[in-house]
Amino acid sequence: FDAVAMRKAIRINGIDSLVVTKLDVLDTFEKIKVLTSYELDGKEINEMPSTAEELSRVKQNYIELPGWKQSLEEIKSLNDLPSECKDYLEKIKDLVECEISGFSVGPDRSQTVIYSKELLELVK
Repeated sequence: FDAVAMRKAIRINGIDSLVVTKLDVLDTFEKIKVLTSYELDGKEINEMPSTAEELSRVKQNYIELPGWKQSLEEIKSLNDLPSECKDYLEKIKDLVECEISGFSVGPDRSQTVIYSKELLELVK
């Protein structure tokens, strides 16, 4: 997950809420890497470079979060998620400075969990 690129997408597109999809893809990972910043010419930056040439020179800075090592496919609510998965979502929320209003744990529509009241109204 690239938090720097997501922050830019959120800002450019006026996004105020995210739904994190495909959480189930991470079910087997011991550790999950999250990109938190870039390094350009020895200097840490928290924004995407403005040119493709600069972007080609960046190094990525990651943090590692513990995986949950269990299947999420039967999860039906935020409270049912393993604590490691909740921590992952909370870290993403903090890094991108945007609320998370739902997630998916599989390809079926029934495997998408929406927990924001505002978003629930939109999908009715």
